[in-house]
Amino acid sequence: MKILYVAGRWDPTVQNEFSGSDYGAYHMLKKQPGVQVALVEPMQDIPNFFERVITKLYSLFFSKRLIKYYPSSLRISGQAVNQAIRNHQPDVIFSKYAAPMVHANITRPFVYMCDSTVTWTKEIWPDFSKLGFLIMEKWERKVIGACDRLVTFSEASAAVIEDTYGKEPAKVRVLPIPAYIPAHILPPTEMIQKTIKEPLRLLLVGKRYHLRGVDIAIETTNLLNAKGIPTELSIAGMDGNNQAACEIPGRLQQRKF
Repeated sequence: MKILYVAGRWDPTVQNEFSGSDYGAYHMLKKQPGVQVALVEPMQDIPNFFERVITKLYSLFFSKRLIKYYPSSLRISGQAVNQAIRNHQPDVIFSKYAAPMVHANITRPFVYMCDSTVTWTKEIWPDFSKLGFLIMEKWERKVIGACDRLVTFSEASAAVIEDTYGKEPAKVRVLPIPAYIPAHILPPTEMIQKTIKEPLRLLLVGKRYHLRGVDIAIETTNLLNAKGIPTELSIAGMDGNNQAACEIPGRLQQRKF
């Protein structure tokens, strides 16, 4: 089987603070017997002159980002995907990102791995303009409608995809997102403790405070300590000041594990 793997902004062949599940999905597909994976390189999201001017003016007047991706970049990415389809003639197209697929001519079975929708994101991470969210939701709706199978990470996300975007439930699959921890820092199986001992040590990996539940993790740590359960929390992936029972060591690429 030949799979065309379409990258987003980040390189799925390199594990760093941005690639995460993208890295895991790419390497898991490559490990399958009889599977050949061709990669569409990460998109270069570079604005043209007109987009730079509009974006700058919008941020000055409204103090918000207009949009996440530049339309010209999406057109260029779509052309790259179309060319890769012609060159590789894949059996399946796979992508974790909607953006590079917006202008793609999808002529093969397409699997889309969606971690969160624009509809959901605009309620908990309103960094973009209302206009921007409308445009991005239109793009996403097109990609969700075009995919033959959609993989998402929670029942709540699946409900939004089915109810808001109208995707057929039979084409939506919920798979809990795994943690892609570098193999060299995992202890041998025989060293993993069978029982949890005090203090309870928690690790959260995330780079956006509210969107990734950092606030929930800190609140949970404080509640456990208040109930007499000694708990320590480490947050990797973002910058910040240490708090009581909470250490924030910095971004992953700055740390040597």
